[in-house]
Amino acid sequence: MSDVVYDVVYDVVYDVVYEVVYDVVYDVVYDVVYDVVYDVVYEVVYDVVYDVVYDVVYDVVYDVVYDVVYEV
Repeated sequence: MSDVVYDVVYDVVYDVVYEVVYDVVYDVVYDVVYDVVYDVVYEVVYDVVYDVVYDVVYDVVYDVVYDVVYEV
């Protein structure tokens, strides 16, 4: 009898704990990590890459346009 009760209690406790830990904690951790990573990546991509690309494109376009206009 005690084995059955133990098994049932263990299963229930395990299931509940597993569900809580896996679903809730995992979701929270995932969301937080995702948000942080997303923010960092977004900032890096948007700020750095965008700035660099913008600067380079601007410089190239400006140089080309200037050269063409100036030369002509």
